[in-house]
Amino acid sequence: MYGYALDERGAIVDMVALALRLDLAKLGARVRESGLQLHTSFGVSPGKVDLRFLVRDGSTGRMGSRRLGVVVPTFASGSVVVSHRAVAETDGFRRFVLKVTPAGVPAGDYTFRVRIKDPLSSESVESAQVVRVE
Repeated sequence: MYGYALDERGAIVDMVALALRLDLAKLGARVRESGLQLHTSFGVSPGKVDLRFLVRDGSTGRMGSRRLGVVVPTFASGSVVVSHRAVAETDGFRRFVLKVTPAGVPAGDYTFRVRIKDPLSSESVESAQVVRVE
C-alpha cells in the first residue's frame, strides 16, 4: 500500500509505504466481508492537498487506487482540535482514534475524558482513560 500527499503544485510533501502479508486462507472471508482498514496520517501544511493511494497485490500484480482532494484548515496556535474518522466495524461499534499532544502540561498521570452528546435527544455517553504525560 502506498499513500502520497501532494501540495497544490503537485509536489509530494509526505508519503507512506506499507508491505503487508495476509494469509488469505485464514483471513480472506473476513477481509471480503468487512474490508481491510489501514490508518495513517500525513504531515502537511494548511491548504489544498491531493491524497493518492495505491494498493497492489504482490502475488498477482492486481492494483487499485483512490484519489481524494481535501482542504486542511489553519488552526489557531494553542487551540484544541479533534479529528475523527469513525467507521462502523463488524461488531456494530464506531471507534474513534484521537491524537492529543498536550502543551505546557506538567508531567504526571491524568484522566482523559471524552463525552459525546446527541444534539437532538441531549443523551450523552462518557468514556475515561488514565494517561501519563511525560
